[in-house]
Amino acid sequence: MGERTFDYSALVDELRCHTTEWLEAAREEAVVERRRWRVRELAIIRVLDERGRVDDSLAGEDGISVRDVRGTRETARLLDDLPNIANAAHEGELSEEQLNAVTRLAEPEDDADWAERARNTSPEDLHRLVRRKRTPTAEDGRKRRAARTSGSGGARTTPGCSTGGSPSPTSTARCSNA
Repeated sequence: MGERTFDYSALVDELRCHTTEWLEAAREEAVVERRRWRVRELAIIRVLDERGRVDDSLAGEDGISVRDVRGTRETARLLDDLPNIANAAHEGELSEEQLNAVTRLAEPEDDADWAERARNTSPEDLHRLVRRKRTPTAEDGRKRRAARTSGSGGARTTPGCSTGGSPSPTSTARCSNA
């Protein structure tokens, strides 16, 4: 086995010499610093992403899931337009879970409001709001169905394709020109 450079048990023994009040304050400080470092990591991820250096291979390198890599990249991108939320996170006022959720809820015009609200909202409640925001209504479904059949005499078409079979410039759908 390799050389030991860190002795967790020794650290625990050292911490046992401190008062409970000191330990509670030290824990709070550690939480704030961890949150600041997370914001710094997100900023680094944002720049690396702009340079094309963030992909699913980070999952293996960092020992996390591909889903977490993608979520981290999305949070980093969204924070660009949410300076109040970024500031609250950097001040240690938002947990990682709160930050991930609130970036999916906030828009640039309500950034300050969400920065304040998220501080006092549990991650579970924020995630519930995200799911509600993304859940299509019955009216959304009717509009989507109508859009699929409009202009085709009632026949179904592939989303993103005109009746001529050409995809729209923003579509990822593939159409055959038969």
